Amino acid sequence: MTKAWQTLSKEQLEQELQSDSDTGLTTTEARQRLATVGPNELPEPAPPSPLKIFLGQFSSLIIWVLIGAAAVSGLLDDWIDAGAILAIVLLNAILGFTQEFRAEQSLAALRRLSIATARVIRGGTLQSIPARELVQGDLIQIEAGDRIPADCRLVYATGLQTQEASLTGE
Repeated sequence: MTKAWQTLSKEQLEQELQSDSDTGLTTTEARQRLATVGPNELPEPAPPSPLKIFLGQFSSLIIWVLIGAAAVSGLLDDWIDAGAILAIVLLNAILGFTQEFRAEQSLAALRRLSIATARVIRGGTLQSIPARELVQGDLIQIEAGDRIPADCRLVYATGLQTQEASLTGE
């Protein structure tokens, strides 16, 4: 059962998470929790296989119309037209596959390069760490313009405003 963290008082929350709202967790405790629970990241979906990308090039209605036209040309013994149409369809599939495969590789490289960071108070000192190393009980400091690095509970806020466009799609 999931706990209703929002219903707990600040003191109950500190006790439940064995944390302190002034000094946060100790580095040792955070390291142990990270080893136990794992990193703060969503599982990445498996990249599409090259075969799936290639077969996806044949999902368009216009491609099937062209393949049908090649079949009709073949049935009418017009092998030159049938071969030309099939060659164009195959060339289109190869070019589309190449572009999509390279785009997938570029996106994967960008994901590896963009490492989100978070400012966290551990042992009473402010540190900047990769967001994937956040654990339950960490005390996160957020400033204007920051993205929220994890699900969290506000302990203290002044003049808080948010933009939910990334959540609602506006």
